[in-house]
Amino acid sequence: MRFRASLLALVAILAGARGAQPIDPAEELFRRAERHILEGDQPQAVSRFNSVVRLHPKSGAAARALMRMAELYARNREFSEAFDAAQRLIDKYPASNLFARAADVQFAVSERVMEEYRRRRMKNDKSQRDLPDRATASEMLRVIVSNARQSDLAPRALYRLAATLDEERKPQDAVQEFNTFLGRYPDHSFADDAAFQVAFIDYRLSRAGNRERAAQERARLAFEDFLARHPGSGKVPEARHLLATLRDWETTRLTEAGKFYERRGDAGAAARSYRGAVLNDPENPGSKALTEKIEGLEIQAP
Repeated sequence: MRFRASLLALVAILAGARGAQPIDPAEELFRRAERHILEGDQPQAVSRFNSVVRLHPKSGAAARALMRMAELYARNREFSEAFDAAQRLIDKYPASNLFARAADVQFAVSERVMEEYRRRRMKNDKSQRDLPDRATASEMLRVIVSNARQSDLAPRALYRLAATLDEERKPQDAVQEFNTFLGRYPDHSFADDAAFQVAFIDYRLSRAGNRERAAQERARLAFEDFLARHPGSGKVPEARHLLATLRDWETTRLTEAGKFYERRGDAGAAARSYRGAVLNDPENPGSKALTEKIEGLEIQAP
């Protein structure tokens, strides 16, 4: 009887062993990392997640480990680390169903960084403490545009990149990126604002210290293009006002040039300047008087 009982016990043990599920080492490491999070030990959790990726890169837990690292870093305002962890996931596991979530984390991180820069600028705080530098923040957006070409994040990131470059006082670069946006996404809901910004940046440049006339002409053409392409935009009234202001400035400039040439006795040059003022803004109240003056100067001109 004792022999039979021992045999039955051995059979039961073997049957139990066959029924037991083997421990997945990657999943076990992942669970340990999660326990460290619950215990408030983020450094140890990150170390465990990194071990999952390093030791078991082909496991299903590896991409999840990188995702959790990115989210942990983002939650703790470790922006560069969060962005880089998400990028590791995107680079190593492009077919993962976490790809879009990683791209979302990257965009959210870039938005938080730029928002913090804007907040500090309003307070005249020029420090970069706890933040990636400006160049790195812009590069984050370029990476997102490249990563998420086929998603709705790409146009948002490209628009934000252009706006960020403008905030960084890089107007030519900003205009270039806004124009890239318009070329790729002409029907996007941000297209009217992008077109307006192209014009407005040159408008600002035309008012800068050196009063760049080329920028003034670019702004005029860009505002006219904006009005033609986006007649229903909420920015139409502002664009019309700024375009009228540009015309007034140019009319004044040409009129003053005409007066200068008159004083010098150069009737031909004066007539040409006055004619430019009339052509620039035919509906200007002073156009009729200038036209009469032009006729008199043309008689005097050799």
